Amino acid sequence: MRYCLYIFLFAVVISCSRSGQLDVITFNSGSSIVSDSVNTWENRLPIIQQYFKNQNPDIIGMQQVNIKRLRSLSTILPAYSYIISQDIDEADADQLNPIFYKTDKFRVLSKSRFYISGEGVITQKDLVTCNQIHLINWTKLENIESGHIFFVFNVHFCKNNEDEDIISSALFLKRIRELAGNAPVIVTGSFHMNEASRTYRIMRSNWDRFLSIENSSELAKSGKNRIYPTYNAYGKEEFHAMSDYIFVNSYFDVRRIETHRVKNQNVYISDYYPVSVNLKFLFNRRMRQGNITELPWRNQ
Repeated sequence: MRYCLYIFLFAVVISCSRSGQLDVITFNSGSSIVSDSVNTWENRLPIIQQYFKNQNPDIIGMQQVNIKRLRSLSTILPAYSYIISQDIDEADADQLNPIFYKTDKFRVLSKSRFYISGEGVITQKDLVTCNQIHLINWTKLENIESGHIFFVFNVHFCKNNEDEDIISSALFLKRIRELAGNAPVIVTGSFHMNEASRTYRIMRSNWDRFLSIENSSELAKSGKNRIYPTYNAYGKEEFHAMSDYIFVNSYFDVRRIETHRVKNQNVYISDYYPVSVNLKFLFNRRMRQGNITELPWRNQ
């Protein structure tokens, strides 16, 4: 009888310790290069399927997903639902940026999307190509078991000029503030920026000790390949660069981060390596140290 009680108590402790944790992955599904007959979507899909089976994340922010890929991904990820905008039109078909989440673990409270360019924030896309706009899907989720409510913003910052990216980054932070308020925030994305860029400095600027977002890599207690370039160019080392990040605000403890260098012989999972983090909700928010900067969007 006492042995059974110990087993029960152990199970309760394990369940409680996991209920406040989240495993999150950001994954750019990759470019399609006509001349590359090896790293086709069809060849990469089994690697993607095995990777997500092994990792078993709670939430996945994906970028560069078109309609065809979305159908494939929804088939190989049966335990997940996905979030995309309800008003998808033909022009959006190549840039859906879905957020996948475990269906039995989360309840969707709200969702939408917006676009940002150097000209400002817009709700409907009136620009045509990815080179002109940045695409953001977002959702407000509730953890069914623990009751935690939080926001996820999934971003694809397309390659643009840095001056416009600085404006876009500031406006993006402003939009997060407007939508999420004082709530926990996770940002997944492919940003096409390195940590020396002005865009990166705007993104992680310390404009509020609790609400500003920080790079998970800087906060993680442990990690693997945490500063390894995420853009691999399908093995062309001269083009390797940082691109993919997960940012969080002060509601989260980042326990672990990893850049996953996944490939099978000559076939890469993508020309962008996925990045994963293990997060834990904090009962008492951590206070960010350092000097407070002015609001990045004040002059935008």
